[in-house]
Amino acid sequence: MVLLKFAKDLGWANHKEVRDAANIALMIPFSSKRKCMGCVVGLPDSVHCLFMKGASEILMRKSTRHAVIRKNVLD
Repeated sequence: MVLLKFAKDLGWANHKEVRDAANIALMIPFSSKRKCMGCVVGLPDSVHCLFMKGASEILMRKSTRHAVIRKNVLD
């Protein structure tokens, strides 16, 4: 639920509409061994994107790049 609230706070589109419209090619269920779960989504032009969530220390080791988003706590 924290991710959904984060997306809503950022003004992202309705998560249910986005999820229903997504071309989900593969669901990777959570595994306590992997400490993460994922979803492969088909994009236009036969491109696929992998979205993962899980333990940050695990995902950082598996990632080749990442984005840092900060909310100004003084607002």
